[in-house]
Amino acid sequence: LSLEELYAGTSQKFRISTGVDGAQQNVRVVIPPGLQPGTRIRALPTVTFEVREQPHGYLRRVPGGHNADLFMAVELPWAPGAEWPTGHVAFTGVDGQSTKVPLPQNLVLSTQGTRVLGKGMPKRQGDKVVGHGDLIIRCSCPLQPQAVQMLIIIQVGPH
Repeated sequence: LSLEELYAGTSQKFRISTGVDGAQQNVRVVIPPGLQPGTRIRALPTVTFEVREQPHGYLRRVPGGHNADLFMAVELPWAPGAEWPTGHVAFTGVDGQSTKVPLPQNLVLSTQGTRVLGKGMPKRQGDKVVGHGDLIIRCSCPLQPQAVQMLIIIQVGPH
């Protein structure tokens, strides 16, 4: 299932062969919002489905804990000596809503990450959704070829 389907909940229909006589039965499997990957859902007395999550294009679950927090990595075009980029990161969240988050003010803050409260996956307690995890955005600055040359010159230069 996609991260969006696991966020909102969904249902899927299956046609299952129920015996050697070729009999088939239609089954609807309901996946409630916030269900964790690996959860097993019994559809018939002898048929169980396991929830599996498809990789998302830019969002990942934060490992450990209740697994409701999401992580997004953003690459910023920046090189040492250049002015720090300003603006915001715009993206569509797992909830389908467009979101804008201001860029961190400097390199140190960019590596610590920005926490966007309530923009993660639903948190379940029993059969109920009791809140949402957070989205953690961490920015990185891959070195541009000019920056690598500048660093090499700085490192190789006179001592």
